[in-house]
Amino acid sequence: MGVKVQRPRCFFDIGISNTLAGRVVFELFSDACPKTCENFRCLCTGEKGIGKTTQKPLHYKGCLFHRIVKDFMIQGGDFSEGNGRGGESIYGGFFEDESFSVKHNKEFLLSMANRGKDTNGSQFFITTKPAPHLDGIHVVFGQVISGQDVIRTIEAQKTDTNSRPYAEVKVLNCGELIPKSKAKKEKKKKQQSSSESSDDSSSSSESSSESEDADKDEKKQKKKRKKEQKKKKKEQKHKKKEKGSDNEEVEEAEPQQPVSSIRPEEVPPIPENRFLMRRSPQQQQPKEEQEKEKPKEDSGKERQRERERDRERDRPMTNSRPNRTRLVMTRSGRRIKGRGPRRYRTPSRSRSRSWDRFRRSETPPHWRQEMQRTQKAMPNTQATHDRWIKGDKGDMSQEKTDTAEAMEKEKPDMEREKKNSERERKDSKRNKSRSLSKGRERKSGRHRSRSRERDGRKKTDGETEKRKGRSRSKSKEKKGEREHKRSKMDDGKGREESFYSSELVKMKTLVVFDFDHTLVDDNSDTWVVRCAPEQNLPTWLKATYEKGRWTEYMGRVLSYLRDQSIYPDTIRSVLETIPFTDGMVELLTFISQNKHDIDCIIVSDSNTLFIDWILEVHGVKSAVDSVFTNPASIDNGGYIGVQCFHSHQCENCPVNLCKQKVLSDFRESQANSGVHYQAVCYIGDGGNDFCPIKVLKETDLVMPRKGYTLEKLLSKARHENKALKPQIAPWSSGTEIQQQLLDLIQQ
Repeated sequence: MGVKVQRPRCFFDIGISNTLAGRVVFELFSDACPKTCENFRCLCTGEKGIGKTTQKPLHYKGCLFHRIVKDFMIQGGDFSEGNGRGGESIYGGFFEDESFSVKHNKEFLLSMANRGKDTNGSQFFITTKPAPHLDGIHVVFGQVISGQDVIRTIEAQKTDTNSRPYAEVKVLNCGELIPKSKAKKEKKKKQQSSSESSDDSSSSSESSSESEDADKDEKKQKKKRKKEQKKKKKEQKHKKKEKGSDNEEVEEAEPQQPVSSIRPEEVPPIPENRFLMRRSPQQQQPKEEQEKEKPKEDSGKERQRERERDRERDRPMTNSRPNRTRLVMTRSGRRIKGRGPRRYRTPSRSRSRSWDRFRRSETPPHWRQEMQRTQKAMPNTQATHDRWIKGDKGDMSQEKTDTAEAMEKEKPDMEREKKNSERERKDSKRNKSRSLSKGRERKSGRHRSRSRERDGRKKTDGETEKRKGRSRSKSKEKKGEREHKRSKMDDGKGREESFYSSELVKMKTLVVFDFDHTLVDDNSDTWVVRCAPEQNLPTWLKATYEKGRWTEYMGRVLSYLRDQSIYPDTIRSVLETIPFTDGMVELLTFISQNKHDIDCIIVSDSNTLFIDWILEVHGVKSAVDSVFTNPASIDNGGYIGVQCFHSHQCENCPVNLCKQKVLSDFRESQANSGVHYQAVCYIGDGGNDFCPIKVLKETDLVMPRKGYTLEKLLSKARHENKALKPQIAPWSSGTEIQQQLLDLIQQ
């Protein structure tokens, strides 16, 4: 029975924007890859001090998670720069790959990030989904055993185009988790080592006695500490009890206070918001001052009114309470709420104001006027019925007169119709009598009409033969006129096309370019290798290439570059430095200026991203009508994916693209849309450019680059007497191609 060794465990306290998100605990596979696990453990504890190359503490504390790709992984460990370009191992620089026995077959695995084979440092990543494409490339050395929810929150953070999170995801604290039994053993070892070092000079008997005394002293100190702790606890309990007793005494003393005898009705309410009233209540002045200020009036009505006002002011309020201002009331004793003066007041109780009852009633004056008006209009019932049927009574009278006039006009028409019907009856009787005499005449007329028809047929046959001869001569003339019209249609710009313009044929010259080593003086796929570390690919990656499957190999190269933290922007900046072939920029500008005579396409084994980036930089994208190449795209993680253009059955071409099929399909589609080419000029350099030449005709032109594979294949075909229909004109610069195009256009 072998002893089971416990695997080491480390932890990260993760903070997002300086707020604690939680703790993540890792279990390290020390049995599978001990060297890699020891590197990670020491970087968690920070016990190795300062690094040799970075001159920074070898510690993950304060380190950022600089890259987050959703549904893939989160990456960190760059304690020197924090952007994926730094870091260092405890062994100084990089160390070799240890074991690939553990696969990336599940989520929450801890794996080492590298820059290629044997380039492990301090950077690591945690998978959030299975990643089998990383097997054999990255070393898996641990897994997350707790804190998976923290990993998910980190994965859910928003990122920029370079997969860098906007929020600061940092390791606030980190270290190693040691079991309790292991901690006790380590303490004992320390004690034994301290006792042995102190007793080297003395004898063995003295050392044993001293160690026993030290143990006794420690036990006594422990007992004293326990007693002190118990005393403190008891004191705290006594204090709590005293506080509780004081609270009880206070609660018992509270009921002894005198109870208030105020009734709930007499409790004053909360004062109202008087700022909503239009005017504050008038302050009461003493009666003596009011009497002095009042002028002496003689009229009896005015004196009565003033007395009533005084009575209403002195009248006690029904809702009046102590410590409250006087409420606004109506004359009838109703309390006014809110904006009181807007209400219509009830009529006064005094008899002196009975004359004003209509003016001061609750109904508004405009309502009263409307009621009086409707009451006056009610007796005229007949008029109202006539009036509201349609518009007005005058309208009805006009309609009656109109109908009467229409009836008078229709009377003579009716009389005319009666007379016509009587005439028709009389004529029908006369025709019956004449029909018997006409039947005899019809028989004799039939014989005469047959003879006339025979003579007419002979004449028509002679005339048709004459017309056919004339039409043949006219058709020849029409053909010449049509060709003349076609030339006019091509020369005239901006004129509207006629109704029969679909019958006219546009004759142009088609120029077909290869891209690598033709437009560009190098291979764009191999130019990308300049982005790789030390501008070279590892041998294991080069060994994956299979003949005829270059596109799949380039997909692996681009994913390798992204794993080395090389993003599409850096790849584009490197591709923009690739040189054009001599005279090709001038040639493309010439084509863009003569688009009414020339159509230009590119058929290449490169990809869409590379070709677009290079053409845009040099400003010649407008010269190219369409590009036929492998489609490429960038995913959310910054990886460039390349796919095959199409599937075909040509044995001479690579799997991804057959240029002969592309060229024939393009010409067929253009012919269906009414565009025909008088000549095709094919410009290439490689072996895969030989296949489309087989489809070209005598009027077409092939231009191979001097000293390249295509020129050699064409010369070999001539020696073997293989039938090649098109003309051949080798080239070395764009100016030679431009001269050939001018000759084709003039022809």
